[in-house]
Amino acid sequence: MKKRGSVTIFICLIFICISALICGLLESARTSASRLYLQTAGGSAIDSLFSRYHRQLWENYRILSLECSDESMQDLMSDYMRSYVKNSGMYRIADPQININKKINLYDSGGMYFEQEIIDYMSLGIFEPFFEGSPEELYKKIEDAGGM
Repeated sequence: MKKRGSVTIFICLIFICISALICGLLESARTSASRLYLQTAGGSAIDSLFSRYHRQLWENYRILSLECSDESMQDLMSDYMRSYVKNSGMYRIADPQININKKINLYDSGGMYFEQEIIDYMSLGIFEPFFEGSPEELYKKIEDAGGM
């Protein structure tokens, strides 16, 4: 009695195993690429969000601070990420959820963070160009102003 088709079944089983391995590798690569795409979208959204920084605080003390409430921050980031989601192509990204885990305000703890940032900035010695003349003249002017 001859057995026919045993080689064909063996080749089909090998082909199924190899195709499953290749498809698994492709799906893993797609998942990794979509993760990178979302990181890029999130980084771009944060950079765009920080384009709304407090300009006077930056010009005077070089402190990059954002003027925004929690709700509007989430809405703005969603708006900035919308173009990435719309053009996601093969990554099939739906609306990503944006959650703010921790927000530290400059005025928290009695303004401790703000004070520390100003002290760090002043310790660099960059504040010298803000006044003209010698420090003694500035001190004299401050004393004169205090006397008035």
